[in-house]
Amino acid sequence: MMSKMVCDEKIVIEIIGDIISALRDDDVMSAYKYYNVLEGYIKRNRCGTKIIEDAIKLLKSADHGLGESMRLVLKEILEMVSKLKRAPKTKKKETKQKSRRKSKSRTRVRRKS
Repeated sequence: MMSKMVCDEKIVIEIIGDIISALRDDDVMSAYKYYNVLEGYIKRNRCGTKIIEDAIKLLKSADHGLGESMRLVLKEILEMVSKLKRAPKTKKKETKQKSRRKSKSRTRVRRKS
């Protein structure tokens, strides 16, 4: 049985630090690589909005020490991180109810015949 994983703010901050370091070193590929790690961690552990907002604040604070090209990369990463705040809309309950209805009606038809 899998236990529910908890989002650790320290890990998110470390990954944000790695992104900022990569941007300061003009290493675009590493910055995106660390973003992918961050995205996977946030989605896997269902990090709350507050943690994501703190991550955005940290990223914004790194803006002043970057060159123009790295600011563009930072802006793009900021947009992607802000999209992670939005909760995914799922319709699993609705789908399950429909499938249950179908299975019940099939069972009734079989009983009658």
